[in-house]
Amino acid sequence: MTSVNDKLDSKIEGLKSKFPYLILKKVQDNKSNDVYERFVNWVAGEFDLYLMNESENLKVYFPNGEFRISNFNNKVNKRFIEIKVEGRSEKICQNMMMRLEMLLNHVLNYEYNKIS
Repeated sequence: MTSVNDKLDSKIEGLKSKFPYLILKKVQDNKSNDVYERFVNWVAGEFDLYLMNESENLKVYFPNGEFRISNFNNKVNKRFIEIKVEGRSEKICQNMMMRLEMLLNHVLNYEYNKIS
């Protein structure tokens, strides 16, 4: 299965080099790993009809683009969630980023209300 994903990624990288791509990126503070896991789970459920790769982080392919959601720590060990949307159409990329931000805000509000 990994070789199929590697082949798909290499073909997509080849296409990216031939066509202009728009990249949108958002980084959000992440206070706990539960927020990231819940966000990825909800996004995977929302986009379950799209081709996905969930090996290291969540990568979802949509028509004319893709988005990635990853979790990382900076140098002082503070956690962040990164959303990166890439595509050929500015309008589609902006709409996709807006949908992902709405889901992230929903997860963050859920986590905040759970704590309060």
